[in-house]
Amino acid sequence: MGEAMMAETSMESAYPNASKSATSIVLLVGLWCLVSPWVYGSYLLPDAWNFRIIGSVIIVLALVRLSTANLKRTQWVSLTNCLLAIWLCVSPWCGNTKATPIGW
Repeated sequence: MGEAMMAETSMESAYPNASKSATSIVLLVGLWCLVSPWVYGSYLLPDAWNFRIIGSVIIVLALVRLSTANLKRTQWVSLTNCLLAIWLCVSPWCGNTKATPIGW
């Protein structure tokens, strides 16, 4: 019986508080992405929209993940957040503007 329970236990079901803590950190990162153009005074630059949109999406996804009791149903949120993080790292070089990338 112990082996059957061990096979069904995943990392997220064994440590739901760790998943919620990580999602809370992701929520803070989303808030920072949303607010950072105003903090650095670059909110009028053409590339600032990217940080506002991505930050808003990250916030919404984190709130969805935090409000769900069954974390297995929202595992796709983690993958989506990883893709958004990659985009935030790559986007300053993908733009067609001549403005200095925000944060660099």
